[in-house]
Amino acid sequence: MMANQSPTQTLRDRMKESGIVIGTWNLLDDPDAVEIMCNAGMDYIIHDMEHGTHSLHNIKNIVRAAHTQDAAALVRPPGIDFGLIQRVLDAGCDGLMVPNIQSVADAAAVIDAALYPPEGNRGLSPYTRGMGYDGKNVGARMQARNSACFIGLLIEGHSGIASLSDILDQYGDQIDVIYIGLYDLAKQINSTDDLMSEQMQAHIKDIIQQADKMGVGVGMLANTPDMVGFAKQHGVQFIAFKNDTAILHGAVESIVKACQ
Repeated sequence: MMANQSPTQTLRDRMKESGIVIGTWNLLDDPDAVEIMCNAGMDYIIHDMEHGTHSLHNIKNIVRAAHTQDAAALVRPPGIDFGLIQRVLDAGCDGLMVPNIQSVADAAAVIDAALYPPEGNRGLSPYTRGMGYDGKNVGARMQARNSACFIGLLIEGHSGIASLSDILDQYGDQIDVIYIGLYDLAKQINSTDDLMSEQMQAHIKDIIQQADKMGVGVGMLANTPDMVGFAKQHGVQFIAFKNDTAILHGAVESIVKACQ
């Protein structure tokens, strides 16, 4: 057994088996917050290095916190950063959610960074947490890490939507989730205060339809129970409910109102 304790079931298999997985974005750079969220039943946590104040120093502890609760730990890097992607995977995270994918070349770069040869070009050290520290069974472990690595691509604007068909055609077999970046998409169409406007719903449905044709899962943010219902109704399998800061704020706000 490798030294790191990954979830007993990969997130990919969990999503296929249950039809839907629920998680949230992690902005609080504290392993306790991650452990609490996963203990409460989240299937995964996405450690957000694009918008959170996170550093590489704490990634291992964040991953460990999720794994103690048999949940998956994903990382959103700030962008397609080959070195950073390699280091978070070496730290033992279970996969990636890469933002602002706009082209086939972007998708290719993510896969190249995330997977060992022959599928990609990820660099190799057999002494990392992700590879079990001890330098044993290197070839088998490389294959296992490739097989288990969860790859999510964020489509967040017109360029990504326009390229989505080609991305799915070329790399659909290696992509687990096309995640719809609602806020950045809404920003482009002046709908930031209404994520479920008619325009937004049309774009969401278009992305779902394209991904469904290729057998690729779809993910999206849900801020309300109504948005969860919309996502489930339209076949979204990967739901990220708010993020940890919003969940904490909402819980405390409800308590304060109840006590007034």
